[in-house]
Amino acid sequence: GINAEYGGQIFNVSAPDHPTYEELKLKGAQLAGWKGSKADIKLTPVPDHLDRVKNWEWNVIINPQKAYNLLGWRPTHVGVINELPIYYASWKAAKHSKSQ
Repeated sequence: GINAEYGGQIFNVSAPDHPTYEELKLKGAQLAGWKGSKADIKLTPVPDHLDRVKNWEWNVIINPQKAYNLLGWRPTHVGVINELPIYYASWKAAKHSKSQ
């Protein structure tokens, strides 16, 4: 089992490809049909009064290193960016089936 000292912690186990949040959002938008490019986006910082830490700024790298180091976890998939079309298609199929 996992050592109790890791209980209650959050681990990223989704991205052996280390995408930035920017890459993740752009790929998701493109899969949803958006035809723009990175140059079309105007970034607006998250206002401090919204009580959000800057963990979702565009330059944040999604990295599972903590899971590697503390848990010995190793990915068995190719990466979230490469698999995003599968995730999106699954979400669309589930959404469609719920609406019928």
